[in-house]
Amino acid sequence: LNVVHETGTASRVTRKREAKQAQILEIAERLIAEEGIEAFSLHAGARELDVVTGTLYRYFPNKDALVAALHRRAIADLHERFGAHAARLHTALEGVELCPEERVLTQLCAASRFYLELPELLPNRFRFVWLMLGDPRSLIRPEDVPKSAVPLLAFLGDVRALFERAAKLGALSDGNALDRTLVFWSAQQGVVQLQKLQRYEAKLFDYRRLGAQLARPLLVGWGASPAALERAEQVLDRINLTSS
Repeated sequence: LNVVHETGTASRVTRKREAKQAQILEIAERLIAEEGIEAFSLHAGARELDVVTGTLYRYFPNKDALVAALHRRAIADLHERFGAHAARLHTALEGVELCPEERVLTQLCAASRFYLELPELLPNRFRFVWLMLGDPRSLIRPEDVPKSAVPLLAFLGDVRALFERAAKLGALSDGNALDRTLVFWSAQQGVVQLQKLQRYEAKLFDYRRLGAQLARPLLVGWGASPAALERAEQVLDRINLTSS
């Protein structure tokens, strides 16, 4: 009985600690999105939580460790959401008449749309990722890089699998699937940067419209049939799949 009691107590303590860490990360993510990484400090986070700064040091030894944890959480969350998005797409496509080549192209177009939805769906989280990518400096300490690489490579691996399947089915020509994944992802990221220019002219800098135009020539350049892509896009428009 004592063992069970001690185990239960330890589990509650662990859950309480994890909940507090999540709260700290949520606050930090919002403050960084609003003010930038340079302006953020553990003192600012503590002030927002209405606790003494020393309380945060119980969970994160310094600002760098907190930023690294935020980075891992952001990528892991995007990966999880992408998996859920892919599962909804799979369900939505049941009963839709698509040949295998059209189906995998539909999945690739859906992956593009998923990424283009993120700035509106998760503004603080996406802005944090945006800041991490946009800053020319390395904001992750060398010792934290391996841990951050795990969720990032897992996320990219799912998209890579789509490119590999597309080439195997003949929907795309043979080519390096990882290279295509990185080009596809970085191109979408580049277009999304136009979001901050929408205040000048919303229609001109509509990154979602431009991102949709970007995916098509990339896929055609890698061997996709324009007719099959048109069919894929029509299907996605009809099912109106959105992330959540």
